[in-house]
Amino acid sequence: MFHHILIGYDGSAHGKKALEYGIDFAMHAGAHLTIVTVFPTVPDYLGSPQYDELVVRLAPEAQRTADMGAEQARACGIENVRVEVLQGSPAESILMVADTRGCDCIVVGSRGRGEMVGLLLGSVSDRLAHHAKVPVLIVK
Repeated sequence: MFHHILIGYDGSAHGKKALEYGIDFAMHAGAHLTIVTVFPTVPDYLGSPQYDELVVRLAPEAQRTADMGAEQARACGIENVRVEVLQGSPAESILMVADTRGCDCIVVGSRGRGEMVGLLLGSVSDRLAHHAKVPVLIVK
């Protein structure tokens, strides 16, 4: 039924649970995986060198997080794992990757690293549930 599952993974406790569920789901479905990690947009008005220093710090950290998720998936026997690391809005980035890569299911945690922001602006999982074109599994 599902052939390509996207996991939104940020390294948080709920993100780790989503990763575990997504990997298990992919194993049982024989599906490919795409793991997406998004780091926040760095404001342009900071200018150089502050802007460059923040991106240089945030991007590799996000890449490590995504790579750790991919390693865990491969250790469970999933061979076809793609990693996407993006800067921007987590919900919008996940939706864009799901559409671009042809994913047919999205798995995310109910809360991520931005819990306070989620309370104020609406959580990533809530936005995905309302705007995704494919089923969304929200893991608590």
